[in-house]
Amino acid sequence: MAYFPNGDACELFQAEHCHDCIHWPDDPSKGCAVYDVHLLWNYDQIGNETVKNILSTLIDDEHKPLGEMCSMRVREFPVVTADEEEKHG
Repeated sequence: MAYFPNGDACELFQAEHCHDCIHWPDDPSKGCAVYDVHLLWNYDQIGNETVKNILSTLIDDEHKPLGEMCSMRVREFPVVTADEEEKHG
């Protein structure tokens, strides 16, 4: 589970793990579903094993290496067209 004790911890996690993910929205008014669930249910996991297990399935910061914590993270890579590849050889 990812436990965010404050907003700074949330922002730090986003900067390190979210902004290069294809699930991170271009529209800042929308959020990542995995991040939103953690933000909304963060304190409810205390003393509630069901919520804690669900959140740990989505973001496992205890058993996975840094950068692989979010089960939905897919890094966005730039698309290189054939013309661009030919230019840069």
